[in-house]
Amino acid sequence: MASRSAFVNALAAGDRPKILRVTATIDFREGREYTSAADQIARGRVDIPPNTTIIGTTPNAGLIAASLRINGKEGVKTNVIIRNLTIENPWDVAPPGSADAEYDAIQIINSATNIWADHLTITDGSRTKGQTPNQVHHDGAIDVTNASNFVTISNTYFKNHDKTDLIGSSDSKTGDRGKLKVTFHDNVWENISQRAPRVRFGQVHAYNNLHIGDMKHPEYPIDAIHGVGKESALLSENNVLEIANLKVEKICTLVDNKGGTTYKNVGTVFNGSPVDMSCGLSAAIGWTPPYAYTLKTAAEVKANALINVGAGKLVIKTDGSAPAPAPAPAPAPAPAPTPAPAPSPAPAPAPAPAPAPAPAPAPAPAPAPSAGNLALAGVAMASSSASASNSAAQ
Repeated sequence: MASRSAFVNALAAGDRPKILRVTATIDFREGREYTSAADQIARGRVDIPPNTTIIGTTPNAGLIAASLRINGKEGVKTNVIIRNLTIENPWDVAPPGSADAEYDAIQIINSATNIWADHLTITDGSRTKGQTPNQVHHDGAIDVTNASNFVTISNTYFKNHDKTDLIGSSDSKTGDRGKLKVTFHDNVWENISQRAPRVRFGQVHAYNNLHIGDMKHPEYPIDAIHGVGKESALLSENNVLEIANLKVEKICTLVDNKGGTTYKNVGTVFNGSPVDMSCGLSAAIGWTPPYAYTLKTAAEVKANALINVGAGKLVIKTDGSAPAPAPAPAPAPAPAPTPAPAPSPAPAPAPAPAPAPAPAPAPAPAPAPSAGNLALAGVAMASSSASASNSAAQ
């Protein structure tokens, strides 16, 4: 599909299993800029029903000015997969305040479960922060809130954005306890100011990720990487930081303590050297990932970033002639979504203790699309499976 109407019409199938194959860059404004908050909600916010797979099948597959909302329901598995798309973060035309904006690129909310976001590129695109320095127009890239669970975000490239990945929206949302199990693995955050991720309540697993930035970047200076909030249990393993204009003795500048008490950080490499980034917080996070996963060396993390992270790195075949390679075991969101005709990737684990929102192990593996409907070939899927099994991470 190559138009907003085709995209929206395909979602009209409701909860029935469906695959949306995006073949072009779809601008949801359709040549008419949004004129108000009401207009932007009506034309730009898109609710993604359960049992849906959205996958880009061409090098230019992507979405502009769209906010994808995965709105769950208590007790119902959502089962949504989004892969291989370049998404330009929506620009709020009528922000509620100078320091706030609406519309995440992907909003996972209200008990949504079994979600896998993989091989995406998410960026502010043509409307960067520096164009309106006194007014915020972008919200989150991928936010997971309101008791959502078993989410895996893998092989995704976040670039040129401020508030990127929020896990848990408020200290008052005590219903998030025991939920928000999220896994982040094999991602790249470049020129991201904060929230990579920022966590409340959740069991979140972040491993094999690469962070690139500059404390003095003209538009997106780094404020913090990890946000440690109320009752959060964030496990950070073998992440690589390449940060300009930051001395090693100031490394804890990158850990923003927002009322949290536990944070386990091991294997971090900062500008080429191992570094202690525990920052005075207790490593007793109270859980261990319930799935199998493989930690990479710093060199492997960087090599993977070059060849496997972001949109356009998957070879997609739609004739069913080549079976999709199963993602290597790694954490993915708890019971990974299994929408019927979902893309063919094998289970993807998600991070997490008890319940793990990542593909594979413990929790259910990431939804594996039917080979007859979609085959992915020529790509190493190891990192994908890891995210699907991580359900207890966040």
